[in-house]
Amino acid sequence: MMSKLWQSAVDLAWSWWTCDRIRVSAAEGRLLRIVPGDLLSLGSADVEVLHRRIQESPGGRSLVLACWSIDGDFELAITHGIRGEILSVVCTSANGIHDLQPDDIQIWSRTSACRPRVDGNSWRSG
Repeated sequence: MMSKLWQSAVDLAWSWWTCDRIRVSAAEGRLLRIVPGDLLSLGSADVEVLHRRIQESPGGRSLVLACWSIDGDFELAITHGIRGEILSVVCTSANGIHDLQPDDIQIWSRTSACRPRVDGNSWRSG
């Protein structure tokens, strides 16, 4: 019994170690870890992430985030290259298409103790 458990642990570790993973810097990885429920600050706008999906295109793979703010719904597309580097961040809304810099996005994880409010007030706790 113990040898089967040990062999399973070794197989799992080997599988993890040898699999093909995307390796990115911490700065680039923070954008790829955004999940529904997270709040983002884009300049002066606070938004909530509703859904996420992966989209394949000739220009690379994109993480597309469906977002909501008091100004309306929009999509944020984060395109990364084959080595995981961020190639572009594009915001598409009823007001048009806007390019953003990765550093323009502040992420407030859904587990943060202090997050900005989406309803227009500046801060809330919890």
